[in-house]
Amino acid sequence: MWNFIDRNPYQKGLIPMNNAHKLECVICDLDGSLLNSQKKVSPQDLETIKTLKSKGILFFISTGRSFPFAQETVGSVGFDLPASCCNGGHIYDFAQKKGLACDPLEKEVAIKALDWLLTTEHPFIIYATTGVYFRNRTMKRYTMWEKWNQNAAEEYRFAMPTVEDGQLDRDNTTFIKILLTEANDEVYRQLMEAMGEDAKKLNPIFSESTLLDVNAAGVNKGKGVQRLSELFGFDTRNTMAIGDNFNDVTLMQSVGMPVAPENAEEQIKSMAKFITCSNDDSPLTYAISHLYPELLD
Repeated sequence: MWNFIDRNPYQKGLIPMNNAHKLECVICDLDGSLLNSQKKVSPQDLETIKTLKSKGILFFISTGRSFPFAQETVGSVGFDLPASCCNGGHIYDFAQKKGLACDPLEKEVAIKALDWLLTTEHPFIIYATTGVYFRNRTMKRYTMWEKWNQNAAEEYRFAMPTVEDGQLDRDNTTFIKILLTEANDEVYRQLMEAMGEDAKKLNPIFSESTLLDVNAAGVNKGKGVQRLSELFGFDTRNTMAIGDNFNDVTLMQSVGMPVAPENAEEQIKSMAKFITCSNDDSPLTYAISHLYPELLD
């Protein structure tokens, strides 16, 4: 069980804290945190990441996205370290193009959820070790990513198979996460009811107001931090993390210095030891400059 940190938020703009431990590692969520409204990392934060790495600070991405959806952003900060994808369910090494660790949904449970979804009109995406599988070509997220694919550099483009076109091999697919893309509380209720006793084998959580992430029970971003710590030997007490939404709760709980941007959900801000600026104003740079200013000298 994760230990809860002291919930004593430090307000944006106060003097730096007297940190008891040196900084060993920084872990950042993407959407709503490191990424701005244009879904890019700001030039200032890119420079800060470069500076941190030059001083021996480990830097990781922790995201609910599957690896195809994260690869351009991870590429912008460097493929030298893997990323924690699918809410900690898939530690993926982009340099070697392979997963290092995986916590999948039970096959029978994933297929039961999939079969139920296909009896409804709910749009969804399957996140698997082999890539992503959209429900069909008419869903909004398919259109969005298709447009992105057309404009992306060739090395960042990815295949976009669909379930309803018969392109998902159920028997040989490792299901990591199911994303319901136009969800709400009622969709959540329907899913839990349809799953019956198997609902306890799921960890459904909203990563945005209309995005319902469904991982296996016990799989979360905090577990992803633990796996990264085991692989790379950093002390989570000497780690700073930035997150903004409900799937970042365990990320915040698992590090010694949890930070939230101004635009974060109130629950996340209540867990933070420091409130940085919004995701449109280089939140990583602001946090480092206030908490660990010596690292930017």
